[in-house]
Amino acid sequence: MHINRTVHHLLQGAGRVFDLQPNSQSRLSSIRPYPNDQAVLQRDWARIGQDFWNVINREPHPNHS
Repeated sequence: MHINRTVHHLLQGAGRVFDLQPNSQSRLSSIRPYPNDQAVLQRDWARIGQDFWNVINREPHPNHS
């Protein structure tokens, strides 16, 4: 990779660390507030459970004769 391009990417990444007020207006529409922490945890555990089922169903099943 060209050295100037590498330096550009490094400086660009370092600059993002210092971005104290990122433009997050486009993300605000996708944030769904939950009434309490319990509701958030229930959603998270449901998603984790779904991920487990996706992996289990993706694995090959041995033949049971």
